[in-house]
Amino acid sequence: MDEATRQRLAEEKAQRQQVMRDRLAEAFPGQDGITLEIGCGHGRWLASFAEVHPERRCVGIDLISRRIRFGEDKQSKRALSNVLFLKAECTEFIGALAPQWQLDDCFMLFPDPWPKKRHHKKRMVQDAFLSQLRQVMKPSGRFYFRTDQTDYFAWTEEKVEKHPDWSLAVDAQWPHEHSSYFQDILPDFQSLLAVPQD
Repeated sequence: MDEATRQRLAEEKAQRQQVMRDRLAEAFPGQDGITLEIGCGHGRWLASFAEVHPERRCVGIDLISRRIRFGEDKQSKRALSNVLFLKAECTEFIGALAPQWQLDDCFMLFPDPWPKKRHHKKRMVQDAFLSQLRQVMKPSGRFYFRTDQTDYFAWTEEKVEKHPDWSLAVDAQWPHEHSSYFQDILPDFQSLLAVPQD
């Protein structure tokens, strides 16, 4: 990649992140605590969470525009003023948060498991992701992860256990149960909760 292309891509990324910051400021003026769902799908779970927790400011991100539109439809039908759906890549969105916003919680439900070993580098839970997430997480914040893939669960558990910024919370309770597309079709799944290290 030549320098001109690298510069153009950096400028495009900066513009996308500024749009995200503007959307957040418009939706939640003067407030900085966010509950984030990465890979929100059609928004079913997050819309339910936002409805039950009107005091929370919720953001759902996904890479597929159609899914974001479904989430926005749920937001509109339920007249939810505390939830925002954005088309965004997770590390780009997290990078756009600091220093204005921090996370109260982050949820990742049934992410793509990339089961083949040669594709493991594409999994969202990586050392760099956990480091970046910790930078925008409040000390009292929590990272919630759920998957039906035994291998991906073990992968995430190991990543969290070995990461200096995180530790596993034993016997932690899942804060909100509501059906989601994958949860409805998958018979078994595992959940974990990670907490920031001081």
